[in-house]
Amino acid sequence: MVIQNYSPINYSSWNFEGTGKNIMPLLNSLEKQIWERALPLQDKRNDTGHAEVATYFALLLNEKVGRNRDIIIPSIILHDIGYDISPEGFREAFLTNSDKDVQLRIRLEHQVKGGVLAYNLLKEMQFPSDYLTHVLRINLDHDTRFYEPTPEGEVVQDADVLWRFTKPQIDAYLLGKSLEEIRAFSNKSLSKLHLSISKDIAEIELENSLVSL
Repeated sequence: MVIQNYSPINYSSWNFEGTGKNIMPLLNSLEKQIWERALPLQDKRNDTGHAEVATYFALLLNEKVGRNRDIIIPSIILHDIGYDISPEGFREAFLTNSDKDVQLRIRLEHQVKGGVLAYNLLKEMQFPSDYLTHVLRINLDHDTRFYEPTPEGEVVQDADVLWRFTKPQIDAYLLGKSLEEIRAFSNKSLSKLHLSISKDIAEIELENSLVSL
């Protein structure tokens, strides 16, 4: 699928606080409740806006590919709520240190803790048990990718990765880098995208981000 008439994020009007102001008009009542309950657990790596940007892309992608929104949006909202590492520790592990065992441990720990938190949050909300199983399956492997993703899991994983092509990601991790360094760092993630439409969006969003710096 080739994307037609795609408009990238307009950073002149985008709210960078990460509190959900950009996506609230796009969420239904249940999704808003999940967002509000999860908000205190979001963006713990000093990556302000990650949860909101990823949710924005999940909404956009699902509008194009038409998969199960009732699974996708709760999954993406809750996918990173399990991080329990200092921002400095995260940067040391993933941006400085290339120790794959350390990186895998961090990924596993945040997936498992996030899965427990997501389960408890959704059970308290009486979230449908059939959908809950799918949400947990997606989120318990969204970073490690040991297993083939479900169709909804593909959307969640792509929405998560598309953050890496945006200005909030550059502001969080790549300030001070040259345009060439930023482009090279971001483009390493193109191979992680499942959907061809996601790759189109990534390329457009990266160039949009670079001209917005």
